Amino acid sequence: MVETERYPPSAPGKTADFISFVLFCAGVMIVVAYFSRMFFFLGPAMTFMMLFVWSRQDPHRPVSLWGFAIRSWHLPYVMLVMAVLMRNSPFLNMLGIFVGNLWIFLTAAVPAVWGINLISTPQFLYTLCDGQPAPSSRGWGRGHRM
Repeated sequence: MVETERYPPSAPGKTADFISFVLFCAGVMIVVAYFSRMFFFLGPAMTFMMLFVWSRQDPHRPVSLWGFAIRSWHLPYVMLVMAVLMRNSPFLNMLGIFVGNLWIFLTAAVPAVWGINLISTPQFLYTLCDGQPAPSSRGWGRGHRM
């Protein structure tokens, strides 16, 4: 299904938003790993973090895992259970799920409930990635001369 799906071109600002997403989540993971005194390769945690955030974008999308049809929001938890059944440590997987949940809470739930934006992409990332200013959130912006 993924291979046959067409993706629209990236909207302006999406690359900068993704970079700030990765930098924020990597920073949180490094701080948690430092204070838990467990220094690991944090690749599995980053993978689970991205998997968790992706699964929350379209939670009712059907996903097939080894022939079993599940919803996409179940996938991180099914993968966590599979890791435990294979006698792997669930710490990194749970760290990724925690950080992904923190990102969704700070970027979606807090602005929707309290009306404040705690995390925003810095302007220099928009300029660096797209060469243009950040998209306006007020519904208006600068015009472009033809």
